[in-house]
Amino acid sequence: MKKLLFTAALVLSVGAFAQKNITKTVGVPFEISYPDSFKQVEGEQENVVFQIFDQPNDFTLYIIQDPIEDWRETPLFGSVEDVIKHYNSTAIESLERNSALKIGDIRNEAKNGMQYAYQNFEGDYKYTDYDDNGKEQTKFSKYAYLTVGIKTAKSTYSVYSFCPVKDKAKFEKIFKTVVASIKEK
Repeated sequence: MKKLLFTAALVLSVGAFAQKNITKTVGVPFEISYPDSFKQVEGEQENVVFQIFDQPNDFTLYIIQDPIEDWRETPLFGSVEDVIKHYNSTAIESLERNSALKIGDIRNEAKNGMQYAYQNFEGDYKYTDYDDNGKEQTKFSKYAYLTVGIKTAKSTYSVYSFCPVKDKAKFEKIFKTVVASIKEK
């Protein structure tokens, strides 16, 4: 029994740390690590330089990069909070205005020469589906959004992810690990 438990713990720990490391060379080159169980997707969203998803668990994460050298004379974002407010506004607007809508405060952090602004929110996402007879139906899914704006000397990033509310705690760990892995080259 002890041997079985040890083997199970070993398999779980190896699975939890199996990561893919890649370097993105779009805009300002950066390195990122993500779980090898996730699939990388190219070209699905405009302005997205990196996107991964875990289809069986309905978790998506993507990164938008705005290199500072592309800003011309006027800064796009004065602060890291401006980054997160800008990119979160559209997602927050897409959620129903009801008791399920919860918008967290923005939390700031600075480390390793990078500024971070985190904000989480959740709510009912409204969508249209069809029943077996082809009749249109309005449905709602409860989604949690985990987001962070990052500002460096060379660029800003919006790291944006969403998953079903019931899986938020599980994917929050993955989100934090992926965000911590971002390193400019």
